[in-house]
Amino acid sequence: MQQSAILCRVGDVAKRLVKVNDRGYPIGEDHHRSKLTDADIDMILELHFEHRLGYGTIAAKFDDVPGGLSKSQVARICRGLQRGQIAAATRNRPLDDGWRAFDPADPDDFDIVSITL
Repeated sequence: MQQSAILCRVGDVAKRLVKVNDRGYPIGEDHHRSKLTDADIDMILELHFEHRLGYGTIAAKFDDVPGGLSKSQVARICRGLQRGQIAAATRNRPLDDGWRAFDPADPDDFDIVSITL
């Protein structure tokens, strides 16, 4: 599975916009330990709620994920216990030098996203 990226150019440095929660931590497919893309999560939810497939059946469809996907992991996703956070903002991440120091008060670290619930 390939992770998608949103790229922007600030000055001479290409940057990637990363979704973060209200505390500034990366969430979803932008988290460093994520195995699934946001599109995969949408597919899992669609298979369970619209097509009424069971957790085990859905987990078997994702056998190409490194390390596999367990039935209990699918259950936690469908119940909203994991991968259920909403992005509060986006953060610029330089593509070449990894994470830089993050300061919530620095407007250059955040691009505020309006969320309508």
